[in-house]
Amino acid sequence: MISNPETLEKHGARIPYLDGLRGIAAIIVMYFHCILAFSPNHPIAWYIDGQLMVAVFFVMSGYVLTDAYSRATDHPANRIASRIIRLYAPAISAFFLATIIDFLANPISRTLAKKTGWHLLGAWSNHPSLAIRVSDLAGTFVGYKDSGLLHLSTLIPLDSSVCVPLWTISYELLGSILIITLTQALKRSYPTWIAVVISGVLVFGIREIGLFIIGHLLRQWSPQRRGARYRTIASCSALLGFVAINHLGWDFHQARLDATLSGLLNHPSPVNALKSAGGALIVAFVLAFRPIQAALESRPATFLGGLSFPIYLVHWPIVVGAGSIMYAQGHKNPNTIFLCSLVIVIPYALLFSALIDKPAIRISRTPLVLQRRSQSLA
Repeated sequence: MISNPETLEKHGARIPYLDGLRGIAAIIVMYFHCILAFSPNHPIAWYIDGQLMVAVFFVMSGYVLTDAYSRATDHPANRIASRIIRLYAPAISAFFLATIIDFLANPISRTLAKKTGWHLLGAWSNHPSLAIRVSDLAGTFVGYKDSGLLHLSTLIPLDSSVCVPLWTISYELLGSILIITLTQALKRSYPTWIAVVISGVLVFGIREIGLFIIGHLLRQWSPQRRGARYRTIASCSALLGFVAINHLGWDFHQARLDATLSGLLNHPSPVNALKSAGGALIVAFVLAFRPIQAALESRPATFLGGLSFPIYLVHWPIVVGAGSIMYAQGHKNPNTIFLCSLVIVIPYALLFSALIDKPAIRISRTPLVLQRRSQSLA
């Protein structure tokens, strides 16, 4: 395992501590969904907040994609085609697998929802008609009613999806296109790049797609390229900023602050402005603080990091479906449900990775499609 950050920066290799952070974030998202489904009144601390971790994912995507696209030599259209294959082959596969699990487990979760009154179990796959299924799948491209850039009456609510985590896929694609635009602008002229960055921040703020811009900027001025004093200042500033936001409260709402952080493009989303800021600060802290990097390079963390995308895609129907079966049999502790679900999710994710995710990566790198020599975007 390469652990020298300067070597990693120079050669563009995968960065183990970011893999570790990605793996831990995926597990937190899974635990968060378990709490929401089976203990909805449980207080959500920042370290188990899945929405905060989604913000972390978006920032890391901006960081890693900037590195890959900066070294790419092919036409930008090929990079977009590559990203579509990379994202949507696994996402659509996960959608259909979730539909199968939903068909098997939905009667139990529906009965449990009626007994408990829990919204999430009641909303999950509440309308299994073909039209709703088509709208559900379309949500991975254009977003859902309560988590998308578009305001379309035909969109279904996010909670009614058979695979809720897929709401992020449309943002991943749009964010990838934005990073391609930023890297191309920087190659052409610095003033053009500045104009694109400022326009992006004004339009998107620091929510969702704007988080890709933050990841892009962190890559351009990475603490790993600086001296120890700079890294110390950066890590302390990120930590203090995170503590300040945490003190405000993640659901703190102040109209002027929300409007400033959310940009000109007003839209609904599970990730509010403060959680977006918190996710950016977490990534900035990890990039600057060497001790936490060493911890994230541990074998368990990097193992989970290698499976983070499959875990993220497949865990929802298992947590809700298998969790409902366990709860109906008397296993009502959400921690027990989480651990048992994890025992199912890990081998399921390994199989999904081998049969779907890794082939999608290989296809996205096929010279006939991409004609590129850049690193994998996984």
